[in-house]
Amino acid sequence: MSPLVYAVSLLNMTLVFDVKTLSAMMHLTLILPSALID
Repeated sequence: MSPLVYAVSLLNMTLVFDVKTLSAMMHLTLILPSALID
C-alpha cells in the first residue's frame, strides 16, 4: 500500500473516531442534566 493511501485511510479513521466521540459527548451532555433533574 502506498504511503499516500495509508495516510488518507488513517485520516479517515481519525475523522470517524472524532465524529463518534463528539456525538457520544453530545449525547452525554443531553442525558446527564435530565438525569440530575429527575
